[in-house]
Amino acid sequence: MAPAASKLRAEAGLGPLPRRALSQYLRLLRLYPVLTKAATSGILSALGNFLAQLIEKKQKKENCSQKLDVSGPLRYAIYGFFFTGPLGHFFYLLMERWIPSEVPLAGIKRLLLDRLLFAPAFLSLFFLVMNFLEGQDTAAFTAKMKSGFWPALRMNWRVWTPVQFININYIPVQTLKLSKGSTWAFSAGAGVSTWVGSLPRRLNRGAVRALAQRQKRVAQQASGSRSTKGLRTTAYHPAPPLSLEVTAANKAIAAAIAAAPTQPAGRKRTSDEACPSPHAVHTRARLRGARVGSTRDLTGMAFRQALQLAACGLAGGSAAVLFSAVAVGKPRAGGDAEPRVVEPPAWAGTSRPGPGVWDPNWDRREPLSLVNLRKRNLETGEEELTSRLDHCKAKATRHIFLIRHSQYHVDASLEKDRTLTPLGREQAELTGLRLASLGLKFNKIVHSSMTRAVETTDIISKHLPGVCKVSTDLLREGAPIEPDPPVSHWKPEAVQYYEDGARIEAAFRNYIHRADAKQQEDSYEIFICHANVIRYIVCRALQFPPEGWLRLSLNNGSITHLVVRPDGRVALRALGDTGFMPPDKISRS
Repeated sequence: MAPAASKLRAEAGLGPLPRRALSQYLRLLRLYPVLTKAATSGILSALGNFLAQLIEKKQKKENCSQKLDVSGPLRYAIYGFFFTGPLGHFFYLLMERWIPSEVPLAGIKRLLLDRLLFAPAFLSLFFLVMNFLEGQDTAAFTAKMKSGFWPALRMNWRVWTPVQFININYIPVQTLKLSKGSTWAFSAGAGVSTWVGSLPRRLNRGAVRALAQRQKRVAQQASGSRSTKGLRTTAYHPAPPLSLEVTAANKAIAAAIAAAPTQPAGRKRTSDEACPSPHAVHTRARLRGARVGSTRDLTGMAFRQALQLAACGLAGGSAAVLFSAVAVGKPRAGGDAEPRVVEPPAWAGTSRPGPGVWDPNWDRREPLSLVNLRKRNLETGEEELTSRLDHCKAKATRHIFLIRHSQYHVDASLEKDRTLTPLGREQAELTGLRLASLGLKFNKIVHSSMTRAVETTDIISKHLPGVCKVSTDLLREGAPIEPDPPVSHWKPEAVQYYEDGARIEAAFRNYIHRADAKQQEDSYEIFICHANVIRYIVCRALQFPPEGWLRLSLNNGSITHLVVRPDGRVALRALGDTGFMPPDKISRS
């Protein structure tokens, strides 16, 4: 948890609505990863198909607002929702388990697995599903596979291999959860899937059109040629018709083209046919090479269109990344030219996943993080893994009561002389009575070693007989972290933040966590300490920005109630509760 990374986003320049939308989206991604990715993939796939239609019409110089295929984006939305999003989610999770990052050359192995196994299988599924959604038969699917699968797969390898290398090896698997990097990856994927889906249609239609144009030119050139006299007579061998596997819609055209150059049965050959001219021989050679030339032209055309769609997909993803970056870090217009930056302390750990995203392993006690997945028995397999996870799973709930000490003499120069005032003693009595009235079986009382906390503990413990008391220096008062915004009346030295912050953070990690796996019953624990410590612990436990701890206020003798569930969820039942005290007994010194 890096405090600097968890600053409150009040300075974002896009206003509260975009920030809330981004936060809600990341929250849904965390709670419902498969459904959220499926919806995102469906939307991006539909937009990719729509974009491909616009590019194609632009190349033909047609009006982009006319004759757009509405059913195309719908088919792509269905495919993206039911196939692209869920399959990508589980494939990348399995890849992490099959090829852990600790394996030598893990990046290369993951890339080969994606390119040689997943890409061909995914492309075959794409052709099959699209053929079904278009209402075509098996013959059309076979024709599309023969004419379009290999060119599409080669184009996929050529264009998207570098992108997939970055996506697989540098984007964390939880953000093939769709964070900034995966938004970019999904945008790119939508572009390439759109290109792949329209490739068979372009190949069939373009090949027939190219062959028709070439046959027409050859026929015109052959009709104007003259025979060469004086050459010996040779046997007539008509040029074989060109074959092309096309869809049912193009069979009539292909049949007409194929029938044009054949020799009618029973007709005698003319002298020109028996002794063809050099020009006619050259023409027939060009006719035989028409299919090769048309394929070469189509390959160049497909590659250019693939690059265009790739650029559009990457541009869309980059825009999403830029939106996220601006939403979480741009200073407000009209504010300071250089916004104040809170330096993270040296004891800070890993940064939080992002605004509005709950980290389920915040206490490092999530069962998956406690089990070594590499040490699995191959014979028992998943059964052993499930048993080990159950063994590490918490079963009880912890109820944590954070009590602020009562009022004390703040003017004393020495800490040992800062004892409770008469009002403070009355406050401690009232707090003890309140805790006793709850009727809970408290397990222990952990208190700060400072004088005012010790005296408060002694008074409260009289109302809770039999509860053991434990003193600790970790809960002593201090400066946990530089507050944001800063205040003018309280400015500790930087070294105090450095020393106290690490100690208070250690107290949080030591005392605030989910129950141990061996604990069978719910526990009720009391911690008597100080306002700064309690406020910081509350922010950390709820995964709020800890720099905002000074924005909270606690009365003397107040009760703060935190609940830590077995699955790591944290709830705040009460914050600084003093409703059990008469108004004239409440203070905040």
